This record gives sequence, C-alpha cells and structure tokens, in this order.
Amino acid sequence: MNKLKTTLFAICSLVLVNVGTAIADSGNFAGPYLGVTISGYGISLDGQSSSTSTDVAGDTQVTETDEVPIGATTPVSGFEVGYAMPMGTNFLLDVGAAYYTGEAKLDHMGDDSDSIRKVSF
Repeated sequence: MNKLKTTLFAICSLVLVNVGTAIADSGNFAGPYLGVTISGYGISLDGQSSSTSTDVAGDTQVTETDEVPIGATTPVSGFEVGYAMPMGTNFLLDVGAAYYTGEAKLDHMGDDSDSIRKVSF
C-alpha cells in the first residue's frame, strides 16, 4: 500500500510540475486544417394520457392514465476545413466551414375524435 501511495504521489507531482511548462507560440498552429467528427444526439419525451369512460348505465366513471416514454437517438457525422491565422503570440483567428449530416424525427399521429387535446414540448 505504501508503494502505491508513493507512486501516485510521484505521478501527481510530475503532472503539477508540468502544467505551466507546455506553452506554445500560436504561430506553431497556423495554416490549413481538415477535421472529421462523429457524434450522437438524442431526445427523450415523457408522455401522459388520461381517458375517462362511463359504463352503459351511466353510473360509474373509469379514468385510465397511461404514461409513455419515447425517444430517439441518431448518429451525426461531418467534416470541416479551415485556415488558422496567428494574431500575435497568444491569439489565433480561425476561418473555416463545417458540414454535418444526420437526421432524427419524432412524429405525432392521432385521430381527430377528441375535441380537447393537449400536446406540449
């Protein structure tokens, strides 16, 4: 256990010592670049429906509540191209364009028999 503690302390000390020493001039990052990206986006909705029905005799009302969670996730990919220009030693101006592709849909379909309907997002 003592050896593990000593090793972790040494690693943390080396990380803290090197935090301020890795400063690069912005001129080192100047020039054209290409980039590729892949990510995932998602949406989740919680739905609730309440319906009331009356028996044939008209004596008893029954209320039903349904809860429905729905969601969609889609992958999105894209690329970007640009040019980075140094503006002094500590500032870099980036001019570029990006193109992303991906699509997800959540559709709502229902009948028009209800006179009262609430849908909110």
